[in-house]
Amino acid sequence: MTRKEILVVSVLSCVLALPFLNKPIHIDDTVVLHVTKSVIEDPGDPFGGIIDWLGHEDGVWKVTTNPPFVSYYLAPFAWLSAFSEVVLHLAMLPFYWLFGFSAFTLARRFTRDPWLPFLFLITSSAVLVSGNVMRDIPAAGLATAGFAALVYGSDRNDWKLGSLGGLLVGLSILAKYPLAMLTVPVGLYFVLRRKIRHVGWLLIPAAIVLLWCLFTALRYGMPHPLYLLLEKSSNSNIQWQDKLFGAVLIHGSALYLVPA
Repeated sequence: MTRKEILVVSVLSCVLALPFLNKPIHIDDTVVLHVTKSVIEDPGDPFGGIIDWLGHEDGVWKVTTNPPFVSYYLAPFAWLSAFSEVVLHLAMLPFYWLFGFSAFTLARRFTRDPWLPFLFLITSSAVLVSGNVMRDIPAAGLATAGFAALVYGSDRNDWKLGSLGGLLVGLSILAKYPLAMLTVPVGLYFVLRRKIRHVGWLLIPAAIVLLWCLFTALRYGMPHPLYLLLEKSSNSNIQWQDKLFGAVLIHGSALYLVPA
């Protein structure tokens, strides 16, 4: 990338979030910040405490449906600023930049003109209105950066870049569980490029998730992903089937990005 491209991509990626710096805390922000408070009080117990999220008080462990990476990331900013909305939103800007920069990098790898897919992505409805402290943009930024690092690492046979990609993908899963599905197209890319040995880089996110599962099993009595799949009841009183079709629906809603 040229210096001009880096500058333009960086400015455009971040400027979209600037109008939302003073946006009130709302919707899922409250859950993320509730977990952030728990992290500040006891870093070893992110899902401790009680929250009224579904119309009645319940344990955070039973309510939250995603891991707490974003809450850990926000904890020092929240502590230093007394949970200032402006500071918390400023803290999210690096993820906007990471998403935009990585999207442009991938577009340069797979298209002749990277600007159209880049602009399509950063101005999409999923990104443009995401000036909040929820998990979506951090997860997207980390996952896109991880995908880019894995692709370029494989193309160049660069194990350092590939390892960095595996780490970023692992962190994206710790932001939102559904990002684990990213390992499928990455693995397929390695296979189609006949770089089978690079599949080993995916052991890094696998190890990160396993460590998280071990931590929650020791701390709360069950791996959190397993709890969500088997124990957490849904509004329709259907267990894992309901969650499976819900996951398909959520991922299907992102398919409009495929043309980009």
